[in-house]
Amino acid sequence: MASVALNVATGLRPWRQAGITHLLLNAPLAGALCAAARPLPAPALTKNAPLSRSVAAVAGKEKNGRSLFSRPAPCDPAQRDPAASIWPDAWQALWTQVSVPGSRPAAVWTYAELGADLRGRADAGRRQVLQTLLGALRLPKGSHAFWPYCLPPDNAPEPEMFLAGLTRFRPWLVLLAGGRAVADLAGLGLPSVNFQLAACGGFRFILLPDLAEVAEMTAPRREQLVAFVRAAIR
Repeated sequence: MASVALNVATGLRPWRQAGITHLLLNAPLAGALCAAARPLPAPALTKNAPLSRSVAAVAGKEKNGRSLFSRPAPCDPAQRDPAASIWPDAWQALWTQVSVPGSRPAAVWTYAELGADLRGRADAGRRQVLQTLLGALRLPKGSHAFWPYCLPPDNAPEPEMFLAGLTRFRPWLVLLAGGRAVADLAGLGLPSVNFQLAACGGFRFILLPDLAEVAEMTAPRREQLVAFVRAAIR
């Protein structure tokens, strides 16, 4: 892992690690990016926190140098979520479908249409974009998980179930693909500008462009996106 300059704000370190040192922005976007770079409140270091880590793990490494997610600690979902046994049937069935017992993904992805994609109505275009991104990231198997915030047929946002799933996963980072997710989950205080980092409920969120927009990106721009996400996860 590349070294991180200590004088680089936490919210900007993924850009610096991706090799980006200068940005040409308009005034509103520059202001939003500076706001995103402010230090995040540290998650409470309690037994039930989604992710408890020391200051030495800020850059994604434990004190012994190993990746924070190289050896996920097995954990009984019922212990992390006492209400697991009373989840609605549809959400419990989805958890059984997408989760791997004993695993702890580095990143959880979500977007507006994910519920439909996971329930047998997958869009080939979105699948191809995600396969391309995950392949380019070249992270170990099990590093990624997918968890929706709404399910068909009504697709009504259910932020409580979304956060309950994140509590079970305990990811290092939550990736929101597309601004519609932010609008649908407006009450959570999620980031509103692409590549902005924000904390909510003890989790770290980054807003990424919509998958349809990623599909239209030029190869160099997509490579920058991949480098940014890889640095943020690691």
